[in-house]
Amino acid sequence: MNKKGVAEIVLTMTLIAITISAVLFASWSFMNLVTTRGNILESPAFNCLKAQTSSNPVIQIAKACRNSETGDVEVILQRGVTDVYVDALTFAFKDSTWHCSSSCANCEILQAGTTKTYFFAFSSLEEQDKIKLYVNSCELDEKTIGECWWLDHAITNVNNFFPKD
Repeated sequence: MNKKGVAEIVLTMTLIAITISAVLFASWSFMNLVTTRGNILESPAFNCLKAQTSSNPVIQIAKACRNSETGDVEVILQRGVTDVYVDALTFAFKDSTWHCSSSCANCEILQAGTTKTYFFAFSSLEEQDKIKLYVNSCELDEKTIGECWWLDHAITNVNNFFPKD
């Protein structure tokens, strides 16, 4: 019996088995990474140009205003009914940027078809005149920050309805 020939066959079969195992492990790792990082397989890809020009916006700024009572800037976002996965929001002001992502404990990204108010505190309130909204690093909307007149109007109406003695 030729022991040298048997050793070469065993070595070749071992190398083939190791190669197949490595390919299977790499494929499994890649699929696991893709499905846990952004639900790419379950959600359509985010297309910035399509999001900017769509008649059904992914997310838009409904209102941006200064609240004279609290000193906060209030930003009301509306999210369209789309199945686009959004994993990060960025609010850009004149001198600062605020990030909100799915991994942030202090911030929640609004769900499809909902409206949500975000509050921002600034030490120099008058300097903040515009806000830009970015979704997944794509600029989607820009608004001028006005005064929260509906809050002042509501307080005036409540005071008129329930006069102080």
